[in-house]
Amino acid sequence: MDIEATEERIDVLANNAGAWFQHRALTAEGIERTVAINHLAPVALTLGLKRLLLAAPAARVVNTGSFVYRQARYDPDNLQAEKHFSTNATYAATKLYNLMVTRALANRWLDTGITLNCFSPGFVATEFGRGESGLLEPLYRFTRLFAIPPEKGAATLIHLADTAVSAGISGAYFEKRRRRDVRGPAADLDLCEALLDWSVRFTGFDARTV
Repeated sequence: MDIEATEERIDVLANNAGAWFQHRALTAEGIERTVAINHLAPVALTLGLKRLLLAAPAARVVNTGSFVYRQARYDPDNLQAEKHFSTNATYAATKLYNLMVTRALANRWLDTGITLNCFSPGFVATEFGRGESGLLEPLYRFTRLFAIPPEKGAATLIHLADTAVSAGISGAYFEKRRRRDVRGPAADLDLCEALLDWSVRFTGFDARTV
């Protein structure tokens, strides 16, 4: 469906897709698939829907990140796990990228009326990782017994999308409906801007329009 053909505006865009893989593989476009799904897809969707977001009086973009971003290493020469791939490390890196680009784009769109924020839902009991086999899937199946239900995991997303108290906040990171300090590379706006520039190039958008 062509959203631009059916909708006049978008008030809330929630980017919530995510995946985790046992082995490194490339998409048809030559992009590492964890990075493509978890990071570049929401970037492309957000940029592609900018006109409809601008048409809303106060649009909100909510990006699902994760607390594991704190464990990620930021290496500009390994953004697609070219030098080293690890299921958990590459996933954590994409969650760091989510936060970094959220902050950079919030800075660039400061005067547009669009707010962008990132949050961690916590460890949620979903089908995440199913079908990847290996040793990690049974481990995740066991740990899911201790995870929170999806309804509880969605609470912060709803808070950012639909509450007056979160209106006007942009470029922030939330856990359990509370704003948290940003740590590591995500706290360096220059690094965030550089990653946004890289992401824009890989999604095929004109940097001058971002």
